Amino acid sequence: LRELPETLDEMYECILKEIKKPNRGHARCVLECLVVAIRPLRVAELAEVLAVDFDDVDGIPKLNRDWQWEDQEQALMIACSSLIAIVEAKYSWVVQFSHFSVKEFLTLSRLTTASGEALDYHIDLGPAHTTLAQACLGVLLRTHYDVDGHTPSDHLLVQYAAEHWTTHTQLEDVLSRLQKGMEYLFDPDKPHFEVWQTLYNIDTLPSSSIFFNTAGSPKSAASPLYYAALCGFHDLVEHLIIKYLEGVNASGGYFVRPHQQNIILT
Repeated sequence: LRELPETLDEMYECILKEIKKPNRGHARCVLECLVVAIRPLRVAELAEVLAVDFDDVDGIPKLNRDWQWEDQEQALMIACSSLIAIVEAKYSWVVQFSHFSVKEFLTLSRLTTASGEALDYHIDLGPAHTTLAQACLGVLLRTHYDVDGHTPSDHLLVQYAAEHWTTHTQLEDVLSRLQKGMEYLFDPDKPHFEVWQTLYNIDTLPSSSIFFNTAGSPKSAASPLYYAALCGFHDLVEHLIIKYLEGVNASGGYFVRPHQQNIILT
């Protein structure tokens, strides 16, 4: 009994040290995603994150179907042990920390004073948002009607990715790590951008604007350059202007043209 942890911090540190070496990468990935997720992640969604190759030689995150587990709950529990819990919520099973203090322990600076392996699990928000944003891009870049007959709905994380990946890019250091993947997603010659827009369109109706197209006609489809400007992806805008100059004057969307949109948003 004298060897039992005396505080929650000591208990969590012991749990982290017990995670087996082959599972540490997955464990950190799961914990990072739980810290920064915009909404609770379903078991299937979080398990699909573990099938993303973050170290591809091209610098583009890629979903590897061969890495997907048949038993998704087991994949998560093996990685993170008693630090997480799987609970029922609104007709689905979601993953959460087993106690709110787990998140506090992982993100507060006091973990930087931990010893041994536990120190590796201190979570900074920038890298954590990068991990989940990369996972989302990896899914979106694999999401299309491919030659194997797979459709967008076959990807478990796809709806979360479509709705929330841009939110995870709001920290400046995150964007710099996603540039290559975003260039692929916004490439008008590839199918990924159109599929993303089909799944979720971030271009919402402005409440009032002198630049808004008030002709009364429905909003027309807009170019990738338009959406890059809408998201505030300045480096990506520059890339698209250089490579696809014709997109500068293309019309579409609620703001009609990318340069008009930039005037409003800046």
